[in-house]
Amino acid sequence: MTSGFFADADRIAARAGEFTEHAERARAIAAALDEVLCRTGNAWGSDATGAAFAARHAPDADRVRDRVAALPAHLRDAGDRLAEVAARYREAEGEAADRIVGIARDPER
Repeated sequence: MTSGFFADADRIAARAGEFTEHAERARAIAAALDEVLCRTGNAWGSDATGAAFAARHAPDADRVRDRVAALPAHLRDAGDRLAEVAARYREAEGEAADRIVGIARDPER
């Protein structure tokens, strides 16, 4: 038998709020990375070896760069979802408490 389920909605909501800060930090990191990569340019060169390297690895690097750029939005979304979980938990807990009070007042209910 389990001891039940417990969620601390206030703590969940507080942690959800931290995702805004995480998203901003990720945005700054992505911007700094993008700036450095733009300044670096075609670091592998334009000879045959460099062209072969670029053909093989540049598309993967672009995908990673896009994912890093998208990370702030994903972090904000995760924070929003956690905040919604906390709100729904509070709502469900309130409804359950109201039902218990109602049953206590009218056991025939």
